[in-house]
Amino acid sequence: MEGGFSMIDYNIVLYIGLFLIVGSFIGFILNEMNKRKKDKELSKQQLIPMTEEEEYRNAGITKEEIENENNS
Repeated sequence: MEGGFSMIDYNIVLYIGLFLIVGSFIGFILNEMNKRKKDKELSKQQLIPMTEEEEYRNAGITKEEIENENNS
């Protein structure tokens, strides 16, 4: 052929497109599985109740300070 024009092999185009579609679907499924795993771990962490000492420590005050405020 003249002018350097070559024919497009449509089988290659088909396989590349099919690979992109299947690869995207597999990536999506893996992403959803990972999100579900992280969500389950987070929900387990939130279900563990804190002890009274942990609540005071997180609040940055002591039990005695609360009792002194209530007695005042």
